[in-house]
Amino acid sequence: MTKPLALAIFVLASCSTGCLHPARIGPQSVPRDRAAYSSSLSDSWKEETLLNIVKVRYLDLPVFVDVGNVVASYTLAQTASIGATITANGGVGNATGGAVALSNTPTITYTPLTGNAYINGLATPLSPEVLFTAIQNGMPADSVLFSTFISINGLRNQSVGLEGIMPADRNFIE
Repeated sequence: MTKPLALAIFVLASCSTGCLHPARIGPQSVPRDRAAYSSSLSDSWKEETLLNIVKVRYLDLPVFVDVGNVVASYTLAQTASIGATITANGGVGNATGGAVALSNTPTITYTPLTGNAYINGLATPLSPEVLFTAIQNGMPADSVLFSTFISINGLRNQSVGLEGIMPADRNFIE
């Protein structure tokens, strides 16, 4: 390999490893990472809520775990090398190389919801504003009312207790 060719490969390897940095980490990564973590947290909350609805249905204790914080940490390492070997018969061997390593090591802390926050979360009734906002945003009114009200105007909703499932009054759904 000739010296100009080896130098060109070395410069190309050095430049190409340096070009990966701006697109992958730094301020440009914030929108991508924020959207990915937000979507993942949202899906996690939905799954946890659904699991707890099923647990309550079967008289099991619901458990909530909150994500305290997410810290994303990036590391970029770049290396480039060039070398030559001179043999006894006068021949020369050239070597070039380059390497890039990018790692993402997020730290996520989980906090179980316990104590007063847990009791208040379970015992605080939903406000009418929340329920009617859900209906106005497209949730079926019968589903919202059926899943959130114990009784309306003296008509009892379906309930679950130690004695089993008690059906709703005939006119409750109407």
